[in-house]
Amino acid sequence: MAIANDIIRKQGDTYPIEVSILKENGAPLDLSGAVDFLMGVASTETVVAPAEPELLLGGAAASELGGKVSFNLTTAQATDLLPGDYFAEIQFVQSGFVITTETFRYRVKGHIVS
Repeated sequence: MAIANDIIRKQGDTYPIEVSILKENGAPLDLSGAVDFLMGVASTETVVAPAEPELLLGGAAASELGGKVSFNLTTAQATDLLPGDYFAEIQFVQSGFVITTETFRYRVKGHIVS
C-alpha cells in the first residue's frame, strides 16, 4: 500500500508541489522506473465519470529512492482552487502495475498578500 503526506498550500502559490510517497511503515517508497504520475484533487472522496476532479496534475519523480514526486501547476490552477479542504490521490505505473495512493488531504489556505 502506498500512502502520501498531506499537502497544505496558500491559494495562488505556484511553486512545485512536492509529495512524499511512503510505504505503510513510513519509509520512502522506491519509485525506480515509475512513470505517468497523476495527482487528482477533488471536493469529494470519489469522482464518478463523467465528472472530473477539480485539479488534475501530471508529475515526475524528484527523488526515486527518496519516494518524492514533484507536480507543477499554472497560475490559473493555483488561484482557481478556492480555500478549503479537498481529497487527493496520486496514481502512477511501476513494473507494469497501476498503483494508487491512499486518499490524503489537500488543504488550500487563503492569503493576505496577493
